[in-house]
Amino acid sequence: MEDGLLNRPAFMLIVIAAIALLVKAVIDYLSRRQLIARGAIPEDLEFGGSKARRWYLMKNLKWALICLGFGAAIIVSDRFPNLVSTTGSFGLMFVGAGLGYLVYFMVAWHWSKRDQQDKQ
Repeated sequence: MEDGLLNRPAFMLIVIAAIALLVKAVIDYLSRRQLIARGAIPEDLEFGGSKARRWYLMKNLKWALICLGFGAAIIVSDRFPNLVSTTGSFGLMFVGAGLGYLVYFMVAWHWSKRDQQDKQ
């Protein structure tokens, strides 16, 4: 097996980190646009605004759950190398991150419904 650039763990980590930062920026931008479309004032979402605490709490919860799912997939692929191939471990990482995002969506939906009931 050749020891090329693509086989080095540092290069793989840099590529995964760059993709993660890009995905994070896009998802945060889309989330912010969705909040503004629902009636939030953009100044309220800035640091120190009235809705900023909740915005940052939900944003941090989202990325914590995504990283938790990603990390759990890494642990599973590391603990059971005979069960999951190298290619399968990358797929498992993305499935874990997706499950983390799904859990975040369910929590955010539940909090949103609770806020709507409190307003009524």
